[in-house]
Amino acid sequence: MFKSIIIPKLIQYVKNSTEWHGLGEPTPISDGPGLSMIELESDILTSFGFPSIAFCYSSLLQRYGFDAENVEEKAEELFELLVQEAEAYLLSPARTTTDLLLEYKANWTTAQDALPFLGFDSTLYTGFIYQDIYLQGICSDKELIQHLQFAQDYSQDNVRHIPFEFEVLSEPQCYKHLQKEGLPYLDDYAEYLAYIADKNMWDFDIALLPSQNTDELAEYLTLTLFYITRLEIFNEESVCIDFMFPSGNSFHTITVWCELQTMNYLLRFAHYASMVAHLQLTTNDFNIITLPYVYDMFKYQGKNYEISKCEIILERLPQKEKHDADPLHYCITSIIPLKELVSEEWDNLDNLPF
Repeated sequence: MFKSIIIPKLIQYVKNSTEWHGLGEPTPISDGPGLSMIELESDILTSFGFPSIAFCYSSLLQRYGFDAENVEEKAEELFELLVQEAEAYLLSPARTTTDLLLEYKANWTTAQDALPFLGFDSTLYTGFIYQDIYLQGICSDKELIQHLQFAQDYSQDNVRHIPFEFEVLSEPQCYKHLQKEGLPYLDDYAEYLAYIADKNMWDFDIALLPSQNTDELAEYLTLTLFYITRLEIFNEESVCIDFMFPSGNSFHTITVWCELQTMNYLLRFAHYASMVAHLQLTTNDFNIITLPYVYDMFKYQGKNYEISKCEIILERLPQKEKHDADPLHYCITSIIPLKELVSEEWDNLDNLPF
């Protein structure tokens, strides 16, 4: 009975997902096949007993959603996979909130994967509280749960919600209401929304920069402020990131090579970690993305991502030929947190494929 109900939903999910991907990403999920896909995803996962928005389980569905060829066979295969995962999940030992938070903090687990297992929705506000307040050591485990519970209770009637746009939050009536209600970290959240909404001097297409004088750049660079503008992931060992950093009245750009694990670690030190959380990938994600995976920050978000909470030391990579046209390739030799609350110092193992 259960299978006969779920299989048609899986078939429709694959069809909607294929149609949505065919529109070209990043396509907003506001209506049409994208909205149907998300609604079916939530329905299917909750039917199996999973949290509806935990990415580690939604990714099982997403990896089947790129084409609708042999859709009935895919639905059967996906059903069996979900049954296996559900048995493992539902039969696993119960874990306390404290144990979960210890693991999430140690692994810097993103909000979309952590919050559903704590019993809370992942929204712009709760993601900010979790990643930019809790993971930064600003509030305790107990305080985090209290803040998340406040957000859940406030939005429980589906009429009220915590604004996700600065223009709305900054309206005097809205701000004073939330202030009276006691929204945790209201001013910090307002600054966060303002930062997202503002166009900063570093938010532009780096293709507009004039040609650089490469002689100005040293063999070793130490940076405490830079911006990630583009990344390209070839595999777990080879990640290429374009950096932009201030230089006089303009900016320099360089290409930095590292491993996937190092990239994920570096993202912890963003000005707002929740802004870059979607860029954190694991090898499991390779099942649902095409390699090489390319993400252009300005193209997709209209912003370049500020990294300002660590000191990073870079070493220029040797040129294959003396007169190579582009010698601005570096590797990371160390990442030093500017605050001890975030993490310990990291040293490169120098096992890049060069």
